[in-house]
Amino acid sequence: MKGAVNAQNVTLRFEFQTWHRFSTAFQQCVVDLVRRASISTLSLEDAVALPLHELRACRRLRDLSLISISNPQEFHPDNDIEPECNTGGHLESLTLYVSDECVEPLFRSPASLLDVSNLQRLAVNATGSDGRKALEIIPSIAQSLTALELRVDDGKGTVFRGFILDLLTGAKEPLVITGYDLCLLDNFPVLSSLLISASYDRHARSLITLASFFSKTQNQSKLEQLQILLCHNVPQLEHEKGSHDLMRLCAHNDWQTLDQSLVGRNMFPMLRTLKLVFRPKDVTTFINAHLISTLHLSLIKVMPRLYALTTPTIEVFDGKCGVPF
Repeated sequence: MKGAVNAQNVTLRFEFQTWHRFSTAFQQCVVDLVRRASISTLSLEDAVALPLHELRACRRLRDLSLISISNPQEFHPDNDIEPECNTGGHLESLTLYVSDECVEPLFRSPASLLDVSNLQRLAVNATGSDGRKALEIIPSIAQSLTALELRVDDGKGTVFRGFILDLLTGAKEPLVITGYDLCLLDNFPVLSSLLISASYDRHARSLITLASFFSKTQNQSKLEQLQILLCHNVPQLEHEKGSHDLMRLCAHNDWQTLDQSLVGRNMFPMLRTLKLVFRPKDVTTFINAHLISTLHLSLIKVMPRLYALTTPTIEVFDGKCGVPF
């Protein structure tokens, strides 16, 4: 790492090891790297008890990602920071996945010097209670947010692909694993771009949940661009082709509820761009222009106002280039 004198983009993965188990030499090496004044983009991943107070030295830090960071060390005011480092980074982009424990020490502790008053982008994993602190604290101190990503863990712990609405449990109320109840768009007064994830199958009515989320908005939003990522969640005993479930989804009347929540109440007067990205379970046999055309024709019928307003883009993820969730 000694050669990384002018490093600007740094990613460090710790394989879920506890910080104090690393050798002193390794710890110092990491600290020296993180403290380099040249760093503007930093991603810290899969660590326990990481000394996040070292981020106070990152004066040029603009883009911070914390992925699976648990039990961070407490912040204590001390004199180990050089005088010229008394001003921390001014973040413009922040990603938090399974790292909600980091929010208070980083953004509420007097010992932290990170500034989010000009934060433009926030990406949060909102599964269960994860993301609760981020969505509670950050909007109150970062009124400048223009881009928000709400993703929900699929239970695999590594990729964030959607929520599960389980109507098969036999419970009096559906089991909803979603972070949408943690967030109000009214808390983001200048938000112009939203990416939100959900899952679909023949039983889950995820569109109703999405519509309910948007219906909570009480003030006219500045939202211009909406991207919805829909992942195919196939029950273990079912073997239906993904194309069939996808076509059934796009013809479902639940889109009418989404249409009403986004267009009918006039809470989103600036919305002009809608992108739908589908990730079916089976992507090997059916992706073609005819399928996309069929999906468009179905959506024209079930959400006519929203379709006319946005002329949505439809993509079916084929597994060849990156992971959209």
